[in-house]
Amino acid sequence: MASMKPCTKCGVFHTRDVACFEVGQTARATRAAATNDHARLNTVKRFVITHVGKLGLRRLTFAQQGRNTYGTRREAEIDLEAFRGPDGLPRVLTPDEVRTLDIREVDCYAGHHDPVGYYVDEGK
Repeated sequence: MASMKPCTKCGVFHTRDVACFEVGQTARATRAAATNDHARLNTVKRFVITHVGKLGLRRLTFAQQGRNTYGTRREAEIDLEAFRGPDGLPRVLTPDEVRTLDIREVDCYAGHHDPVGYYVDEGK
């Protein structure tokens, strides 16, 4: 986990290296993100499909919901290959975003498996 430091915009401690104003979060969303940092104690690891978005940050490709997470990397790979077809993600993502599609392991809330965050740390 990245070291915690106060955000230069809101003063809240984030675990991510990106300050809240750099990802367009409001003060309320920033407080929620800080709460999520404490909620990580009750999480499980799941796999998600991600891509690098317009801000240059790796993010979830689908909604931040448990139904879009996978118990194994293989399950995620099967769906990712299906989405790469001509009727899949290329219709909603730019060609540059499609090239950055990848599967990442993320923290999800235990029980319903909703991912804890929307942006995914690079290098994991």
